[in-house]
Amino acid sequence: MDLEYLLEESKSLGEDASFNFVNAMEDLLWAFERRATASWIFQLAIRKNIYRHDIFRVAEKDWGADFRKLSPGAALVGLTLWLDHMQDASLQGSPESPKSVLLITGTAEYNLVSLEKTVKAYLWEMGSPFLPSRTRTGIMVAKAHSLRMWLKDSCFCLDLELKDGSSLPETNSMKLTEGYFMRVGLLPTFKHIHERLGQIRPKKFARLALLSEESREKIMNTDLQGRKEKTEKMKAKGIPRSRKLNRFQMKYLRRQHKSPAALN
Repeated sequence: MDLEYLLEESKSLGEDASFNFVNAMEDLLWAFERRATASWIFQLAIRKNIYRHDIFRVAEKDWGADFRKLSPGAALVGLTLWLDHMQDASLQGSPESPKSVLLITGTAEYNLVSLEKTVKAYLWEMGSPFLPSRTRTGIMVAKAHSLRMWLKDSCFCLDLELKDGSSLPETNSMKLTEGYFMRVGLLPTFKHIHERLGQIRPKKFARLALLSEESREKIMNTDLQGRKEKTEKMKAKGIPRSRKLNRFQMKYLRRQHKSPAALN
């Protein structure tokens, strides 16, 4: 049966029916490495108004994406398509980018999968310049200059075209753990790095993930030793460790800073 006909029929059952149908297909196709097919269906869903037309944008001074409500597989397809479009714009110099590029994932979970964690892990593996917003949850931000340089120069961006695997894998190529929907081969490395070093910058994570287990362990031990020595030096000098403010404390401080100006 023709897929376009199926999508039209599912739309007659309500918006949620067609949306959920495409989401489920995207998850399945991504997990079993039929990613060119997933890309075609994703773009068909946009043409059929099942997915929003502005789900990602690469327009004049308006580069952005909002993947809320997408399934993890659909979000990874949309993310890769968006990166590919931004790479073309970076190489051609048009459309011009804004100063910062926002990626909205939201904080909701879809069948125990966190979209925020899934997208973050995918971008971390690529060493991308996207970082979680310091002021708003469910949003990642990249400085446009860094993003353009990464898209043009990174080995992870040499070929962003989504392709179907030469053969179907015998098992699901993705694994769900603690809300992360990620590549099976990456999972042990991801856990090991985060257990040892905690949250680190994407570029550093990507470099560590590519190393052999022995080399990775050696570098992480050096990193931890450096942190320990730095802490001991600070203690010896009586310098207190900086404490991160939570969102409410930051909001309060901003209001305090603005209040004198408001009185003038």
